[in-house]
Amino acid sequence: MTKWTFLDSLFKFFTFSLFHSMIQRIQTIWLLIASLLLFALFIFPFAKTGLSSQYFEVNVYGISKFEVDSGKITTTHGFSFIMMALYTLLIALLPLYTIFQYKNRPLQIKLAYVSIALSVLLAMWMYFATSSALNNVGMTLQISHMDLGTFLVPVHIVFLILAIQNIKRDIALIKSADRLR
Repeated sequence: MTKWTFLDSLFKFFTFSLFHSMIQRIQTIWLLIASLLLFALFIFPFAKTGLSSQYFEVNVYGISKFEVDSGKITTTHGFSFIMMALYTLLIALLPLYTIFQYKNRPLQIKLAYVSIALSVLLAMWMYFATSSALNNVGMTLQISHMDLGTFLVPVHIVFLILAIQNIKRDIALIKSADRLR
């Protein structure tokens, strides 16, 4: 047996056993990933703009100005987005709360839909806050200024949709099992 066939069979064994042991709870993984994606907004900025000697970075905390002078970087914090940070924290905790409502699947679906709606509002808030903050420092928001944080919210929504689909599958599976009794 070659190295690749051994690894391939090992991979198939683990994915098969994991798939079958978690087939009814895969939405837990999707909800956990969705939550982690929004927590990542506290790490990654959603906009960067400027020159090599002076640039601005916008994240959920606010806007920061970085100046590079002979290898030394000085940071100045400008506008603060404390309410956005709290709102992001609330939305990031909602999928975690949804995971623990596993005995009430219709409530899980409702909470996931609420989380999607709140995430869309967050995305709009991020856009308008970034645009106005950059306008106040004399810059305009452009597509080239988008950073990794910009793409985390849409991916978060995709994982919530995957969770909803799997929760609905669980409900259908339970209903079919009840019909058989």
